[in-house]
Amino acid sequence: MTVGVDSSVHVWDVTDRARPAHLAHLTNPRGTVKEVRPLAADGTFLTVTAHYSVQIWYTDLDRALADACDRVRTAIDRDAWARHFPRLDYAPPCPRRT
Repeated sequence: MTVGVDSSVHVWDVTDRARPAHLAHLTNPRGTVKEVRPLAADGTFLTVTAHYSVQIWYTDLDRALADACDRVRTAIDRDAWARHFPRLDYAPPCPRRT
């Protein structure tokens, strides 16, 4: 991972060190990124901004979805889904809580 001057983080695959592959360009909405640190072997990392705001990033989609679903207070209903995703069939990623 590298930090860009535009408050972004660039994720690289360096398996072939002679030809690193750029995987992602992530923009941090909380300000200028001053530091980036790996947290886990699955690609999870954190960023720290100039104002000491810390953000955890998941590069594994299943882990990111699980974390997001853990934070959901109410599941999206069919009407809200239709407003936000009019061209997609109703398929909320988080199970309904009972």
